[in-house]
Amino acid sequence: MTVTEKDLLGLWVLEDWRIDYSDDRPSIYPFGEEATGTILYLDEGYMSASIMRGGRKNLSTDNTRKAPDDEKVTAFDDFFTYSGPFRIEGDDVIHHVHHALNPNFVGTDQVRRMNYTGNRLELQATLSTPSGAEMINRLIWNRAKPR
Repeated sequence: MTVTEKDLLGLWVLEDWRIDYSDDRPSIYPFGEEATGTILYLDEGYMSASIMRGGRKNLSTDNTRKAPDDEKVTAFDDFFTYSGPFRIEGDDVIHHVHHALNPNFVGTDQVRRMNYTGNRLELQATLSTPSGAEMINRLIWNRAKPR
């Protein structure tokens, strides 16, 4: 099945983010098994993704700039977001990052292999570890139900 940009349009809700390894080490859940998130694909050709650790703790102040540094570090480590234009090439969706919590993402292309089945979308990103093993990020999204 050929996936088009139109197939992806709308809001998707994170079901699972797991990292598997080719060298048989145990799988991990970067933000825990209770992670939550959304990815949004717009008709204008832009996307936005946000994921956070489930059960994040509140800061000790409502003003994030005045929060203690250790609380800010934890808040940063427990949240992930980026956005920008997207395009499809073959079985890949490519997110060109304009905005990101991680400044190193800005200007990069984040390539995600797609497995699309209508109301379910699996996105995979494979990276190499220092030991040479493959690290496969598997994010499973479900199409959001209309309100």
